[in-house]
Amino acid sequence: MVAHAGVDPGSVIVGRADALAALDQALEAAEGGRATSVLLVGEPGMGATTLLEHLRESARARRTAGARWRTAAASAPHTEDDIPFALVHDLLTSLLAGRGPTQPAHDQQVAMLEPAQPTPGLMSTVLVDAVGSIAHRRPVLLTVDDLQWADEASASTVALLSQRLVDQPVALVGATRPPLPDRFATWSVVDLLPLGVQDGLRLLHHVADGPVDAWAGEAAVRAWGGNPQAIVACHRLLTADQLAGRHPLPDPPPLSAAVRQVWAPVVTALPTGARRALEVLSVLDVSRIGLVSRVLADLGCSLADVDAARRARLVATGPHGAPVIPDPLVRATIPVSYTHLR
Repeated sequence: MVAHAGVDPGSVIVGRADALAALDQALEAAEGGRATSVLLVGEPGMGATTLLEHLRESARARRTAGARWRTAAASAPHTEDDIPFALVHDLLTSLLAGRGPTQPAHDQQVAMLEPAQPTPGLMSTVLVDAVGSIAHRRPVLLTVDDLQWADEASASTVALLSQRLVDQPVALVGATRPPLPDRFATWSVVDLLPLGVQDGLRLLHHVADGPVDAWAGEAAVRAWGGNPQAIVACHRLLTADQLAGRHPLPDPPPLSAAVRQVWAPVVTALPTGARRALEVLSVLDVSRIGLVSRVLADLGCSLADVDAARRARLVATGPHGAPVIPDPLVRATIPVSYTHLR
């Protein structure tokens, strides 16, 4: 299935028929007066943000009993400052944006609604009341992106909100990276997995300016791990002759700066030992755990340092027990500072 959410190639949706169907069902349920909560779960670049944008456009194009949908969107900021309720504040501001003539008026409305000493329970009540004041006239769509970066207070508030939106025409849809937090276990979960080769080729054909050779295209899709964002962003780094199969592909295929930055915050947040272990694993392609352990020891780290990278879902266990980096994009974005490993 190919769906368009505008003319930007980055908004093309391929191979997400199940996700699109689940999101459409959420809108239909809300139009029937039943609140639903859906969570898109996928690694970076799997298209969750594009799906949320597509969902908002779909809602705005619909009419329910002659009334248009009200949409509100917020994305958790990825900063070192853990500002309580930052995501909730942004969502509430977006929700009220259609009710006032100017941004200062919106900010004043939000300030009047927010309690002096907020808690997740109080803030969820504020959101429920604000949503209810609109939902009695029209259905409401709330989207919250990058929940993995949400401050604890905001994440708890959003989870409570989903429990309190009962028998209202409201669809609450979020997006996060795995693993699935326990607080969202009751939501309907849609897993966004890497695209298969055929879907990846269809996406590549759609965004490429010229012909794409089947063998070259398949090699590029595999090298980019079936990651939709990588396919869209990185195909322009290949020449027309390379895509058409007239010239060989670089080995490995190049990655754009934007794709490299997707995993950078995750990698840089790891302890020093874990980052060194990742550097080793990114260039060491062996299945013997003993050899991996010895190389790590020579560089001042150990298999225990791999555990932090494993918890961050950067490392998995290979068929013979040795740690491996299964995602080629992760492997390609790790800087190798030890020149003798290259």
